[in-house]
This record gives sequence, C-alpha cells and structure tokens, in this order.
Amino acid sequence: MTSPLVLRCSSLPRAMLCPASVRDDGMRVDPVSAEGGRGTAAHELLRGLPERGTIDWDRVPEVAAEFDVDADELRMLCAQGTKLWKEVGDRYGRAVAEVQMRAALSPGVVLTGRSDLLAGGMGADWKTGFKDSSYREQMLGYCALALFDDTELDRVTFTLLWVRTGEVESYTLTRADLPAWTARVVDTIAGWDGRTYRPGEHCAYCPVRYRCEAATAQDRQYVQALTVAGLPADLATWTPEQLDDLKVRASAVEALAKHDRRRM
Repeated sequence: MTSPLVLRCSSLPRAMLCPASVRDDGMRVDPVSAEGGRGTAAHELLRGLPERGTIDWDRVPEVAAEFDVDADELRMLCAQGTKLWKEVGDRYGRAVAEVQMRAALSPGVVLTGRSDLLAGGMGADWKTGFKDSSYREQMLGYCALALFDDTELDRVTFTLLWVRTGEVESYTLTRADLPAWTARVVDTIAGWDGRTYRPGEHCAYCPVRYRCEAATAQDRQYVQALTVAGLPADLATWTPEQLDDLKVRASAVEALAKHDRRRM
C-alpha cells in the first residue's frame, strides 16, 4: 500500500510553485540559520500572550541561550509582539496557542499544520522575519484545516502578524470555496507529472535543491550569463531589455548566494 503524500501548510507556497520540492526520495537538506533560531525562540515566548496575556520576560535570557540567539534582539521582538497583540488580541478572545491540525484532502494526500493561534473561525501566525515571499497558500491551508476540523464553521480567517513592522495580513476561506481550493492543491501537487520542474527564487528554501538537476542547471545558467561574452562592455550602451534581463539574473544569483551564506 502506497503511503499518502503528507504536506505541511508551511510547505504549500513552495509546493504550489514546484510540486517536486515536496517529493521525499532520500536526503533532505535543512540548513540551520540564525534567522530560524530567532523565530523559534520568539515563538516560544510569544505563545504566552494568548495564554496569559503577557510574556514571561524572566525567561528571555534562558530561551536566548537555548536557541543561541541574541537576548537583546529577542527581547525587542517580544516587545514588538506585545505591542501588536495589544492592537489585535481582543479579536481572538480565548485563543489557543500551538494547535496541531490534520486532514485528508484526498485518499492519497494529507495536510498537516500547527497554527500559532486559533479561536474558532479566526487564527493567526506570528512572523518574526522580513517579508520575502507570499504566504497566502500557507494561510489558506490553515483555514482549510480549521474548516475540516469544525464542520459548523462557515468561514475561517487566518492573519499574518508581522512582528517587526506591526503589519497584519489576512486571508479568508469559506466552506463554499473549500472544495475548489482542495481540488486545486491536490491537482497541482499530487498530480505532478514527475518531469516538469519550476526553478526560481523559491529554490533557495527548497530542502531537496541539492539533488535537483533543474535548480543546478538554472544556477549555472545565471552565473554564466553574468560573465558571457558578446554584450557591450559599456552599460550605458545596453538596451532597456538587456538591463532588465541582467537585473533578473543578478537577483537570482544574489538569492543563491544568500542561501549558501545561511548554510555557513
């Protein structure tokens, strides 16, 4: 019997762009990064806001040491989170923190996720980093799981709480739209043809990129494109199209370099 394809809500943004990224056929690379450590440490402390209405400030040094992050920066993130919670906390009532959810989207596809906050038809996800991509599909995944879990809900809204900027970003999924969303996810990811790869900037966060021939080929193409002969040496003589193309390729190389630096 074939095991079901298990998807995490956090992997949906990347999986919808390239279904190959969630195919586990062996080694997976999950680089340790300072950014990830800060996020995990902050989440550990921010969970105290819906549970107790405050953060356990005395634990900041302990948590910072546990995750090997800067205590002052962690304290700053907690202060920003507290400020944001004062603005939005009332809408969540008796929210429950760290709610694990799971549902079968089809006989061969299972969706899982752990929401930072959940209160009936409303949920939220703390984001302690900077906006670097779209998290729409992740939020819709949480909405879908909440709808599957509580059949009395007609709609669910999940909100991104951007700690550093104080911004909020909400996404809603209704029960009427749930079947279409589910079919789109299953068709796109489970229905992958096994041949088509869609490399792009999202490759920098892919756990299987190191054995992905498509990503490697694109990286090689971009790097070679920056040194290829045949273009005028004087940038002032380049056409707007040539400059735009160079910017796209340079951005891709920059993303690749940032990804490699996170591994160091």
